[in-house]
Amino acid sequence: MKMRISVLLIFFFFACESRREVAIDEKVKLYGDVLDQLITEHFYQLCLPPNEVTDSARSDFFNNKITEEKFLRIGDSLKRIRKNALPRCVVDYTNEFQIFRDVDELPADIIATINERLKGDFIDEHFKGEAMSTVTDSLSKPAELRAADLAVGYMEIVPRGARKDKPYGEGIGVFALSRVYFNSQADRAILYYEFTCGPKCGLGDVVFLEKTINMWAVIEYKRVWEL
Repeated sequence: MKMRISVLLIFFFFACESRREVAIDEKVKLYGDVLDQLITEHFYQLCLPPNEVTDSARSDFFNNKITEEKFLRIGDSLKRIRKNALPRCVVDYTNEFQIFRDVDELPADIIATINERLKGDFIDEHFKGEAMSTVTDSLSKPAELRAADLAVGYMEIVPRGARKDKPYGEGIGVFALSRVYFNSQADRAILYYEFTCGPKCGLGDVVFLEKTINMWAVIEYKRVWEL
């Protein structure tokens, strides 16, 4: 009996030790890394003012005069120029999900879709033995960050709600980020985000992350909803 208790205690000790705690500053850095990649890859074109170059490239692309690769190269060069220009592009941050709906928490259908999007190789490889209900529960709760906690050098991040006449933000739109769920080694992570730019403009994704030497890199996005 004593031996059985000892074995159980040893197992419990190593099971507890196997999950590495993640410091607050590392979590904050992760959120900054994610926001940087999200904006650069998917939303920074909203910061580009209309001009002859952008209008011409868009027209040529849709009329099959240039390839998608060339169109994206032009867009990337314009992004680099805009990132070095002032004033900085503005984006709002909130700790509320579904700001275009009168709800206090994520609806059941969105939570169910998040749970569905968690299926796949990334989870099977790096989150073995994790209860998906626990992961989903983390992703359905907001991160409880302040706009001031988030740092993206070429963006001005402001708290949503500063101006009541602009419910969808003072800039390109409004971001909300969920709590992060880390694997036991704290080298892979998952979160959910929403971006809203109007009553019929927005989307939500589950984001899969890998820790590299200098940053948390986005490995994959999986769409949960889109307006």
